[in-house]
Amino acid sequence: MPLRLTVFLALIVVCVVASAPAHGAGRYTGQAPVGSQGDADRGPALAQAMIQVLTRLGGDERLADRGDVAREAAQASAYVLQYQYRREPATDGTPTLMLVAEFDPAAIGAVLQRLGVDTAQADRGAPSEVRLWIGGIRSAEDYARVLRYLGSLELVRQAGAVEARGDGMLMRVALTVGLPYFLSTVDTGALLTVVDGRPPVDGVDATLILGR
Repeated sequence: MPLRLTVFLALIVVCVVASAPAHGAGRYTGQAPVGSQGDADRGPALAQAMIQVLTRLGGDERLADRGDVAREAAQASAYVLQYQYRREPATDGTPTLMLVAEFDPAAIGAVLQRLGVDTAQADRGAPSEVRLWIGGIRSAEDYARVLRYLGSLELVRQAGAVEARGDGMLMRVALTVGLPYFLSTVDTGALLTVVDGRPPVDGVDATLILGR
């Protein structure tokens, strides 16, 4: 089996199983894989989750590469409201432990201000066409809900299914803005929750989960 297809199928397994978003999932919630529930592993995972939140709110994925962002994220434990752990299966049958953290909106806002990021004027980015994997689709009605929701967004020009597998679907979506800005907007709603805005998988630009 080609490597690209193998990795893609692995993503499908993860996305489908994680069909129930963590409590409090939203704009100020991030997640990261973690080796254990110990303090030594928790710190770096919290930092990674916080960088995910800052990138989402700033509407610019380049924030993740900035040194000042990394320095702020190193203090993530001071900004977190709550965190929990979730297990997701891997292709070899060994569960992957994920840390899901919700951060204090006021504290994150202050961090963004120190970083010189104006979320009200976040870079909308250029129009783009992206491929989104959406998990948690268990029926034709679920699929119709997703299409109706995407069709109601002024940031979406067109959306259509590429393929379905299990209880998930790969969709091609034409946007009037860049993907980071779109994800920062869609993640404020209750219908879809962003799982990963930068999945390391060829052919998938972001993964989302349909809420109940």
